[in-house]
Amino acid sequence: MKLTDLSHQPLLLLLTIIVVIILLAGIFRTIAPHISLGFGAYAHVGDVRGAVSFETFENSNQPTFTIITAKWCGHCKSAKPDFDKLKSNYKGKSQIMMIDSDEQADLVKKLDVKGFPTLRYYPNGLDGSHSEYTGDRTYDAMKSYLDSM
Repeated sequence: MKLTDLSHQPLLLLLTIIVVIILLAGIFRTIAPHISLGFGAYAHVGDVRGAVSFETFENSNQPTFTIITAKWCGHCKSAKPDFDKLKSNYKGKSQIMMIDSDEQADLVKKLDVKGFPTLRYYPNGLDGSHSEYTGDRTYDAMKSYLDSM
């Protein structure tokens, strides 16, 4: 069978085109798995989850202490146990929030984060004004900082 024979058999031509498209889509998905055109459940679930978390955080007027992390960051991994302890044990006037940059990329972009981990204190929720926390990343140091606010 020659390539020109395909033009005389439209069904075979259609099947060949479909197979080529499927193969190209599979190759593209393997090479660039994080690129999305917005189709499918994952793109929409991620957008909704980020938007809901962002809206909750943005509309809160409560003082908030945050740590913004990345999964690949070694310093973030080191600070996480003390921050988790603070989050579960701190009973002061501030809420404690951990923001994962991989899961909430839009929020991290809006917050203009330049590095990881980023620790910030927002006195009136997410209104733009904040203080960068530059102290030790230990439970006692972060708790003392919050108690002084």
